[in-house]
Amino acid sequence: MYAWYGTLLTNAGEDFRKGIYFSKWLNSNLDRHVRTNVILMMMQKPMMVNAIFSPIDVIMFTNVSI
Repeated sequence: MYAWYGTLLTNAGEDFRKGIYFSKWLNSNLDRHVRTNVILMMMQKPMMVNAIFSPIDVIMFTNVSI
């Protein structure tokens, strides 16, 4: 159950980053500070949901053997 929601959150974060990257924000009339913040956000690591040392996602869920 947690793996499903972890994957949903990770995918939503990645889709948000892609949406910003592929928009035409660089050629827009945005303030310099906004453009700087977008660049800083794109340089950050992608969001992951972790449980202690392991990422929680569907791949982890399918690798767990009962």
